[in-house]
Amino acid sequence: HRSPIHRPPPLEQTLRAHRRGPSPLPRQNSPDRSGRHGLGHRRLAIIELSATVEYTGTFTGTSTVHGTLIAHADGRATFHDVEVFTGTVDGVPGTVTWNLRGGGSTSNGLILYHAVAQITGGSAGLAGIQGVLRQTGAVYDVAAGPEGTYSGNIRLPRVGRHR
Repeated sequence: HRSPIHRPPPLEQTLRAHRRGPSPLPRQNSPDRSGRHGLGHRRLAIIELSATVEYTGTFTGTSTVHGTLIAHADGRATFHDVEVFTGTVDGVPGTVTWNLRGGGSTSNGLILYHAVAQITGGSAGLAGIQGVLRQTGAVYDVAAGPEGTYSGNIRLPRVGRHR
C-alpha cells in the first residue's frame, strides 16, 4: 500500500531523442544574396519541428514533441515545444504534458543544449502530477538528434483514491 502522496527523490536519469521523419526545414527563410536557402546574411531561421523522444529512468516511455526552433546566425538557438509523454513515472502509468523552453549553442563543432520542462498536466494514473524537469545534453549526430540527461522534482498524484 502506497502513502497518499508519493514524493520520489530528485530525478537523475538518461534520455535519448530520436527525430521522426526528415530533418526540419526552415519555415520562414528566403534565399540569401547568393540565391541559396540557408542563414546566409539573415539573422535567424525559424524551424517548426516534430520529434519523438525515448526516456529511461524514473520516466520510462516515449513522447512526441511539437514546437519551434529559432536558429541564430551566431550559432545560438532557442526553442519552445509542447511535449506529450506516454509511459510510466516511478512505475505509475499514464500521460504527462509539459511545456519545454530552452536554448543551445555550438562549442568546438558540438551543439550543446539546456531546457526547462514545466509539467502542465497528466492523465490516467498521472492525473494531477506536478513538477519541473531540467534537461542538458548535446547533439553528437544531427540525424539522430540530442542526447542528454534530465533531473528535477515531481509530485505524483495520490494513489488508490476511492472512486
